[in-house]
Amino acid sequence: MDKANLENIVLDLGDAALFRLTDDLLLKAEAIKYSILPKLNVLLEETLSRIRKIYNIEVFNENSIIHSAPNFREKRDNTLKINYDYAFIGLGGSRLPIWDGFKRQDGKPTTIIPYIIGYAFDKDGLMLLFDPIRYLMKYAKASFDQYFDFLLEHIQYIQTIQAITKISPSFYVDENSKKIRPFSEILRDCKKNYPYYRLFFKKVIKFPLGYNDLNSLVNSFVVFFPIYYSLLLLLR
Repeated sequence: MDKANLENIVLDLGDAALFRLTDDLLLKAEAIKYSILPKLNVLLEETLSRIRKIYNIEVFNENSIIHSAPNFREKRDNTLKINYDYAFIGLGGSRLPIWDGFKRQDGKPTTIIPYIIGYAFDKDGLMLLFDPIRYLMKYAKASFDQYFDFLLEHIQYIQTIQAITKISPSFYVDENSKKIRPFSEILRDCKKNYPYYRLFFKKVIKFPLGYNDLNSLVNSFVVFFPIYYSLLLLLR
C-alpha cells in the first residue's frame, strides 16, 4: 500500500460521529485509534517533513517524542473506563532526566516537561494546539514563570507569528481577562496569578475537512514551531 499523502486525507462527519458513541467505551476508543489517529499521523508526518526542509531540524534528534491519544492497553483485565472525546497526536519533550531548566516541587529530576504541540480532533472539528502548562501542580512556579518571561521577551515576534498563522492565545486569569488590554499586560497577570489557564490554538469548525484546510493547519504548525523548539532549548 502506498504511503498516504495529505491530499488523500479527509476528516468528515462520519469521523466526528465516533465521538458521540457511548455504549462500549473500548470499541469507541479502538474506532478512534484505528480510524482517526492514522489520519492525524499523516498531518504530523507532513509537518515534520516541512520542518526538516525549512529549518533543517530533525525533531527526534532534539529530544522530542510523539504523544497520541487514545492511548490504552490492547490486552486488559478490566473494562476501559475512559470516555475519549477527542483524538490527539503531536510532539512533546522526551521522557528523560535532561530538563535541568525545569524544576519539580519535590526536587526530583524532571523527566517530563509540560509543553506539547499537535493536532486535536473532536466532534466539532480539528484544532492545532500548543498547550504549555500540563501537569500543573508537579512543578515549581518559577519553572512556569520562564514560559511567560520567554513570551514577554519575544512578544513582538510572537505576535507576528500569531498574525501569520491565525493562532490565538487563550489566557484566563480573572475578570480583567475580558477587557481589551495590551498582550504584555495579560501575560504579566498570567505570570502573577498562579495557577492559570493558558494555551494557543487554531480551530477549524467545518466538515468535511479536506486538503486546503489541512494544508493551512500544517503550515501554521510549521511557522509556530520555533516557539515550541526555543522553549525546549531554554529548558536544557
